[in-house]
Amino acid sequence: MKYASIITIIFILSMIKLNGAEVNKRSTTWTYNQIVCEIDYVKISNNNASYTLEFGLRNQQNKDPQYYIGMFAPVPHSNFRRNGFIDVVVNDISMRDLEPESLKPWTKNNAAGVTALFNFDGIAVKLNFYLKDNSAILWCNLSLNAQQTAKMKIAIYSAPGHVLKYENKYHRKITTNTRELKTDKQFEHFKLTNEEIFIFMADEKYDAATNKKSVGPSLLLLGSSSALNKATVTLGQLFSVGTELNFSGQQINFNFGIWEGHKPMPNNAALKMLKENLPVYTKELNRKSTRGGDL
Repeated sequence: MKYASIITIIFILSMIKLNGAEVNKRSTTWTYNQIVCEIDYVKISNNNASYTLEFGLRNQQNKDPQYYIGMFAPVPHSNFRRNGFIDVVVNDISMRDLEPESLKPWTKNNAAGVTALFNFDGIAVKLNFYLKDNSAILWCNLSLNAQQTAKMKIAIYSAPGHVLKYENKYHRKITTNTRELKTDKQFEHFKLTNEEIFIFMADEKYDAATNKKSVGPSLLLLGSSSALNKATVTLGQLFSVGTELNFSGQQINFNFGIWEGHKPMPNNAALKMLKENLPVYTKELNRKSTRGGDL
């Protein structure tokens, strides 16, 4: 999708701020090549980090509308992608086929964020993105409150290091808290264990320590849930590294966090920062309730 030509713009801006963490929202409609996009940009920032999420509905002629949640900033086209870095599927219904019933910015205590409420054929699912003061991690809590057992899948995608337009060879590498993963295959699936709580995604060639084209690595932090049945990560000669989480149950509540640098950071320096702060991150991952207003 190209963003060079904007024909129609409708602009609405609101901002709320508390104790350093703040969130602001603006809404835009644009048309390009028979594609009409209705977008809500939500910027969540504090003194250490700033993330702009893109909540968009893409309407293209002769195609069904597609909803997506993308990362507009800090890195729009690499790491967590602008055109959609997350999908949630509940009982075989994809978030991409829906629109949120509400999208509400909020602040509470030492945090600010936005909550998206989806209705999957009668099953309410909340996606709550937020920043805490003095933290560079964009946290997310996903909660599902169903009267019947539901099956849910979360898929999260990141293209670390660089988007390769003219090269066929990727050098993707994943580091978890227990091992390193890489492959020369076209793609390979790796099953994650319950002990693996972070996925550090990097490209060995496009390392900011030696390559000026690098945008740096990205990070996914994973909480625990009794409803989590299976977790896998896929990498190889693929544009993105994909993490898939499969759940089943009635009361599903899951925390995760994402990070990408606002300036390109060398792989080793970013991994060192992660390991030094892991005890703090683990505490947030284990928080029982991270819904808007309950922090």
